[in-house]
Amino acid sequence: MLISMRAISWFLRVFCYLFQTALSASLLVLGGLAVLAGATSMKLQSIPWWQGTALNYWLMGLGLLGLLSVFLAMTGKFRALLALWSICVLGLLIRDVFLSQSVTFSGRDDFHNWLMLTAGAAVATIGSFAALMRRPA
Repeated sequence: MLISMRAISWFLRVFCYLFQTALSASLLVLGGLAVLAGATSMKLQSIPWWQGTALNYWLMGLGLLGLLSVFLAMTGKFRALLALWSICVLGLLIRDVFLSQSVTFSGRDDFHNWLMLTAGAAVATIGSFAALMRRPA
């Protein structure tokens, strides 16, 4: 049985929406919990630019931006923002996790988890292009 290109495009779009929503919500919740808890010394190896309270607010802002990009793409208002967001997420994962010496893996499972997250971001990026090329209904 042949799967049509429309079905593949639909699957990629839905995967992109779900992946980016989950990632953005996670960033928003992580930043929000850190702000509510008053964390002042938080540091993420995969995001080396910000630390402490600045990181908390950046996580919340990035989470909101990601959710906004998914919402605008789903409503057909500004699909290009989702494509840009997806490219940035994939680029940051590749650059700051796999090409940076500051990130260390705690074992084979940790490496595989980061690899799966990056693969998901790659598929979501392809899905964002499918959403970008989607014709209005």
